[in-house]
Amino acid sequence: MIKRILALAITTVLLTGNLTGCATKNEESSEAQTTMASSKAEETKETKNEEQKKKALGEDEIQRGKGVNGVLKSPDYSYEGIVNGPVGIYPSPRQRTSYSVPQWVDITNEWRDNMKAEVDKIEKPLTASATDEDIDYFLNQLLYIVGSDYSAIEGIDRFGYVIFKNDMEDPFTKQSIVENTQVNVEIVLDASGSMAKKIEGQTMMDIAKNSIAEVLKQLPANAKVGLRVFGHKGDNTDAGKTESCGANELIYPIETLNAEGIAAALAPIQPTGWTSIAASIKNGVQDLSGFQGENDVNILYIITDGIETCGGDPVAAAKELKDGGTNIVFGIIGFNVDAAQDALLKEIAAAGEGYYSNASDAGGLTAELYRIGEAANSVYNWEPLTQIVCLNLTTSHNNGLLHNKMSISGENINENAALSEAARYAYNKKMISDKNGVYDKLKGKIQERRDIINQILEEEYQKRETESKDYLAYLETRKGEEVAIVKTTSRVNPFSDYYIGPGGIGGDIDDEQKDGEELNSEKEESMKNE
Repeated sequence: MIKRILALAITTVLLTGNLTGCATKNEESSEAQTTMASSKAEETKETKNEEQKKKALGEDEIQRGKGVNGVLKSPDYSYEGIVNGPVGIYPSPRQRTSYSVPQWVDITNEWRDNMKAEVDKIEKPLTASATDEDIDYFLNQLLYIVGSDYSAIEGIDRFGYVIFKNDMEDPFTKQSIVENTQVNVEIVLDASGSMAKKIEGQTMMDIAKNSIAEVLKQLPANAKVGLRVFGHKGDNTDAGKTESCGANELIYPIETLNAEGIAAALAPIQPTGWTSIAASIKNGVQDLSGFQGENDVNILYIITDGIETCGGDPVAAAKELKDGGTNIVFGIIGFNVDAAQDALLKEIAAAGEGYYSNASDAGGLTAELYRIGEAANSVYNWEPLTQIVCLNLTTSHNNGLLHNKMSISGENINENAALSEAARYAYNKKMISDKNGVYDKLKGKIQERRDIINQILEEEYQKRETESKDYLAYLETRKGEEVAIVKTTSRVNPFSDYYIGPGGIGGDIDDEQKDGEELNSEKEESMKNE
């Protein structure tokens, strides 16, 4: 801008000189100074305009930033990289037996519309001269949109195990077991405006409310539970930011579990404003500070769909939590976050030596919140380790292995189909050239990803089979000892109380069969009407 204005000023001076032929040095100097002053004024005005524009961005615009056109890391093809990697903002929906045929049609159409709208945002097409690096980046962009939420192959501790009374320790972590602890829980829920987005026909806020209700069912009756929300006032524009960022409120105090009371307090909360994670951590620590007994176990979990946008420093707040000597189990769940948000939320959790996970749908969010129920368990019934107990655990392990096998193969199939459809849409929109084999190369990389992930997950599954076999053999050597049975906490085994599989949230194998019968009936009726 300055150079352009100066060039114009010099041209003006020369033209004036040629016309008059008598401009003095003082006049020339004065004119140049005037021009320079004008240039600086214009530059200052432009800078202020840019700052104002930046300040006026809404919460959602700040959260996503450059989004699909931003800096995207290449996939980490290790087992940890696959299961801990960021999830696409619109992963292919999972077909659950609780969905009717019309519901499923609506859900898939909603997903397809969202996917296409995001692909349309891609700025750089793959031309005939595209390099391998260009094609890799385009694949990363498609993964940013539709990458699957790969769940970890469950550890054998989720299949069911026993605690030996002589040991009084977790057999896998080797941590000491304390019986009859007092569990105090605070759940913090993001009520920023972006929580109004829909996943599989439900708003993210409604999904979160339902998931919280589910996890409360798994807590011991004497647990004390409170609920804090943020961003539920003002709005997600710049004008409503101050009010929204100030809205970080304990809407239900930490007291003996009252699921109905918590549900009633949460019911009127609607997604509105901005995201204040730092204040949530500080306030949560303060809320739990009154529970410092020897047997107190304090749990602070934050559910958020984005990063800090209220000017706080959540990393510093989390580090203070860790350094403050609090006995708080700290967790953050990133709900439908993108790659950049995922990385920043991981940093917060790490600073507080806490737990982080991401979730892309209702089942995933409920599964992660179930960790609170697991941490809250401290009541054990002691009995001899008999042959019947060993046989029951063997059955539980076999079921766990079977359903994990089914689950991990399904995610890769879903992702491969979603990537292929997104690539085909981009090709039909002339965003990908068919010259020099560019489109074929992209399709080849999509298939290569599928094969690599299949191999990695299969290798990990084989490890789990071996671990299960070795553990069950070990139990045979300690028959007769006093043990407490820890039942399966599997998320994919229909026999588990923590099941979140295709039958919907919770339930058992009978529910799954019933749902399947209903869906088949609806399909048959639909075919008759066609």
